[in-house]
Amino acid sequence: MNKKSSAPTFVSAPTSLKDLLAANLPQKCTFPEGTVYISGGKFRGDFAPNSHMISDSKTSYIWTDDQKQGFKMTIDASTEADVQTEAPDGAVDVNEKLDYKCSTWLPDASVFALPSGVDFTDFSALTTPSASGGNSVQCTACASLTGDDKTQCLAVLNCK
Repeated sequence: MNKKSSAPTFVSAPTSLKDLLAANLPQKCTFPEGTVYISGGKFRGDFAPNSHMISDSKTSYIWTDDQKQGFKMTIDASTEADVQTEAPDGAVDVNEKLDYKCSTWLPDASVFALPSGVDFTDFSALTTPSASGGNSVQCTACASLTGDDKTQCLAVLNCK
């Protein structure tokens, strides 16, 4: 008999990140776009090929491996359902049901530590995006960026 222990799987069917967070269980979940770690109301998402997000109930931080600039946003409880992060094929919505494969995870606080050497621009001082798809002030700020930073900014702020 093989003595290797395998962590029990909680979820192996389409569910949303929001539902996983609501379960309030420490878990590591993989899905086609990457891996998320969940514990104590926080989550970290590592999305292929090099995008990352750390979020608690108040603030989200988004960055890519090849940039020294990231984004910081204060989460407004009334718009929390609209928080998105950039993934290789576009934004991942916390309400979107994806094929997560989750198992128990012994929480490691270092997973939720912000990366050193990344300067986070705070977008929370800007106004909230309108229902029509972004705020022109915010979207203008994104236009001053380049490459992955610009793409990520536009996706996070729902600019068209």
